[in-house]
Amino acid sequence: MRLFLASCVLLSILAACGDDGKTAPRGTPAAPPPGAPPTSKAPLPSPAPLPSPAPAPADSSDSPWLTTRVGDSATWEIRVIGSPSVTKLTWRATRVDAAGVRYAVQARRLDVEGATKSLVESEEVHASSADPSAKASDRGTAETVTVAGRPILTERSAHGEGAGRTTVWRSSSVPFSGLVKSTSGDVEQVLVAFNRAP
Repeated sequence: MRLFLASCVLLSILAACGDDGKTAPRGTPAAPPPGAPPTSKAPLPSPAPLPSPAPAPADSSDSPWLTTRVGDSATWEIRVIGSPSVTKLTWRATRVDAAGVRYAVQARRLDVEGATKSLVESEEVHASSADPSAKASDRGTAETVTVAGRPILTERSAHGEGAGRTTVWRSSSVPFSGLVKSTSGDVEQVLVAFNRAP
């Protein structure tokens, strides 16, 4: 649930900027005073737990968190249905040790012209003890998704019912939680770039 809730935090940032009155369960960062520059280094609200990574494709039982290295990065675009803006969320691994993965988080909200409207940066830690073991019964449906012109083998799974249904695509090729794509009734998060450190 950690990544889904992190997305909700970002949605609350979008909601504070006039996105059709949408709200999220957590508070939004304080708005900058009038005339302030469009970017700030305000910390994100208290980190919400990200979802446990879905099992990796059948050729690997390792969680992508376990293979994430310093220098790995991933960028997703998050869109709220009906909103003209987009949030670019970038994670970059800064330290990996027995305690887990420490990573820098940057959430940049862009308007329809691609200009930055707000910038929020923080640092998070994914504890190594949070990595569940994969179970064969939890595996989803194999599907190939193209990311920046590169085909990625993923596993698609769905959770929830009706309006609360979320479909998630994950891959062991992608660092952190392995998230490639997530769609729900009003939010879509899509991986647009990622890098594995040498």
